[in-house]
Amino acid sequence: MSVPTLHTLPTAVVPATGSGAATLTPTWTTATGSGTVAAGATSVSFYNSGSAAATVLGGSLPAGATLTLPAVAGCVWGAVAYDATGTTLLIVKGVAA
Repeated sequence: MSVPTLHTLPTAVVPATGSGAATLTPTWTTATGSGTVAAGATSVSFYNSGSAAATVLGGSLPAGATLTLPAVAGCVWGAVAYDATGTTLLIVKGVAA
């Protein structure tokens, strides 16, 4: 299974607490080994595009499955560990600018 070709991702503007708005900038990467998504992301999604299970947050993410840690108003996610050894993860994260 191949990783889909992605084009420029849009930037979302969402209401912030108080005045103004927060600009969320999505980024994406692929991983084939172990790593960590740094703390501070507003949202994180993992798609296992490989043929074997990956490990995300200590749990098994089967081939073809997706795990999303959604944006929660006023919050950011802590560091998220993953291991894609033997498979491929597509990781998309949102970060407030």
